[in-house]
Amino acid sequence: MKCISKRLIILSAFFCIFLGGCGSNLKNEYDVLNTSSSFGLGENAYLGFAQAFSSDLAVIEDNIYNTAVDDSLSEAALIVCLDDNTVNFSKNCYEQLYPASTTKILTASIVVETCDNLDDTFTISENALDLEYGSSVCGFNAGDTVSVRDALYGLILRSGNEAAIALAEYTSGSVDAFAELMNEKANYTGATLSHFVNPNGLTNEEHYTSAYDLYMIFKNALENEDFYTIITADSYTAEYTDASGSAVNAQWTTTNGYLSGSYSAPDGVTVLGGKTGTTSAAGSCLVLLSESASGKRYISVVLNAASHSDLYTQMTQLLETES
Repeated sequence: MKCISKRLIILSAFFCIFLGGCGSNLKNEYDVLNTSSSFGLGENAYLGFAQAFSSDLAVIEDNIYNTAVDDSLSEAALIVCLDDNTVNFSKNCYEQLYPASTTKILTASIVVETCDNLDDTFTISENALDLEYGSSVCGFNAGDTVSVRDALYGLILRSGNEAAIALAEYTSGSVDAFAELMNEKANYTGATLSHFVNPNGLTNEEHYTSAYDLYMIFKNALENEDFYTIITADSYTAEYTDASGSAVNAQWTTTNGYLSGSYSAPDGVTVLGGKTGTTSAAGSCLVLLSESASGKRYISVVLNAASHSDLYTQMTQLLETES
């Protein structure tokens, strides 16, 4: 586990963005202050750049507990108001953890930003279906011709792992090339505690993030209108063709328990959208966008809850802190 101050995160993010010094291996990212003399800058100079870079981000120096939230229900959790950057709860927000399918927030963000036309079509490859047993899928088969838009809805609503691979291949030609984009994009958002090797979040020891990084990645992704439309949908009807040219209609509903009606948000809180994730290694995870009765918007993150029940219990408690 690695837990560091927001100050060091911002400093390393500054060097990634402005000095172009980031590679794909992020594990030694936090030696910025130790190398300051090589750039001819003192610590105060770093802080000036950091303050400018972080002006629209919540700054969290330590755990922030709230009596309304049972902090034992997950490994890490966070809720941040997007309007004023206040933090109502934070536990282990910088701890590196497996993200499971919350990874697909970053995948979708990259695809919508790089694709000129979401109605462009492509063919699902055999490779996209080469998944570990029990993987969540949206039902595509090799040879299906689908639009980018349909694949994105399958990716987010049904958490389709084959859709993630297919979109990575469409965007970059291969999963490895797409993973490079993922790490570049993560660094751009300031998410320097993260490293990604695949577009779907299936467990890999080199694939990890933190609650704070997911907050930054999600916040950045929400700036894109297409991404916002997809992440806030509760259902979608896809229309594509199979390998024989026959039409296929698929109706998908979200895995988000609040939008599907399986769980209820607290009175006065509207859940707008988000992304779930579950693997045996990552536990139950959820990244959420919500709005309070006063109109303030919040991003909340829960990582590595022991069960779906614990996940939604704690997430509901986090939502109850909204004002």
